[in-house]
Amino acid sequence: MTLFINGVTLRPLIRRLRLNQLSPIERTIRNQALIVALEGLQEKTDEIARNENIGAEANSRIRAVFNTTLASANDGQIRQLTQDERVAVGLAIVAAREEEMFFEMLKTQIVDWRIAENLLARAERMSDAVRAGGLAGFEAAIVTDMHYSLSFRIALRLYYLFGIQGWLAREIANRFMSLMSKRSEAQHLIVFAERELPPLLGNEATGVIVQAHRQRLERLDGALQALNLQYPSFALWLQESYLGRTARVLERMRYRDMLSQFLISGEVYADLIKQIEHRWAYIEKRPAIDIAMSADDLIKRVPVFEGLAPETLHAIAKLLKPRLAVPGQEVSMQAGRSRAMYFVASGAVVVDLPDGSTIELGSGEFFGEISLFDGYDFEARVRSLSYSQLLMLQTREFNEMLERDPALREKIELVAKQRMRALEVWRQFESGERQHEPLPDLSRPQGSLGDG
Repeated sequence: MTLFINGVTLRPLIRRLRLNQLSPIERTIRNQALIVALEGLQEKTDEIARNENIGAEANSRIRAVFNTTLASANDGQIRQLTQDERVAVGLAIVAAREEEMFFEMLKTQIVDWRIAENLLARAERMSDAVRAGGLAGFEAAIVTDMHYSLSFRIALRLYYLFGIQGWLAREIANRFMSLMSKRSEAQHLIVFAERELPPLLGNEATGVIVQAHRQRLERLDGALQALNLQYPSFALWLQESYLGRTARVLERMRYRDMLSQFLISGEVYADLIKQIEHRWAYIEKRPAIDIAMSADDLIKRVPVFEGLAPETLHAIAKLLKPRLAVPGQEVSMQAGRSRAMYFVASGAVVVDLPDGSTIELGSGEFFGEISLFDGYDFEARVRSLSYSQLLMLQTREFNEMLERDPALREKIELVAKQRMRALEVWRQFESGERQHEPLPDLSRPQGSLGDG
């Protein structure tokens, strides 16, 4: 059935459905590619004719072949395409180049093969999004590409529920390596687009394509920066591993070239390859990411606990629950049926206030304490800006902590009252109970300022 029915009828079916014909846009790009390529080749053949003392008649006949092809291609100039069509075509070209680069990465083992396969699959999805939606599809695909995988989210959930660290550490390490690989390829893609696309699509369309990829690079830089700050030792190993794997590939290629040129024998080549594997074996031994967070250690990073006796710190640490928040993750103010507040041991969070403004809180600061005071209902949306190590405190433990140390209660209540006062003033303005007061008229004589 496959050979004598499907095999025999497939080609006529393709011709019948015109699947073997280029679309109008593809024909235009083909013609433009012909023009760009043949104009350069004309110059090279002229140079060869001069260097090899080839006669003018033979050279003119070769030029005639080029001229005939160029004349037939001139009916499909690139200017017939709209700007959006040129951008879409250029993005598709760059996406295809990205697929090729990740496939080469898989073959040369610059990164672990599992990560390389995942990168290739993501590049294929990016290519599909570009073909389907052009620039809008590319921008949507960039956002999707930065999302955490399902396995990462499951590992993070298991860590919260049961304290399982190994899986989450591996997922963070894989994301680290994946982001670095994408960043490296994104830089090469920008250079590729700037060099290859202007003759084909024009400077304006190329500028849009390059800008879109620069925005992608900025996102990758931001995600990598968050990891670099949180796990500097692993970041250093990752850079060393990436460079070492690249050096290993280059060394293999060099020996292969020497073998093909008969500079070394097959036996010598085999021995050299064996030495390569031994020399670079250490780059395969990935160190573990230490995400273990001891409340006793983290509590020392929070200034509000400074000056407390060691036994008091230890007792308070037993009340605190370490939490890891990844970039962009929303931090819930509800822990089961209880409210919760958090201390930022490391990292940073952004708080969306009811008046539409935002504030950023860094290491040593805390949030959520307002909702733990009796009679005050306040809910804020909090998102982590980096890989943030937080210490969570629920209502019952919060009250126990304040009863344990009056000085600590005074520190937290002072900050909470200031924040509650600011919120109360905002609510008064929002409800109309309080009106904005006009500024004093500074143009009046100085002595009259006190008359009112």
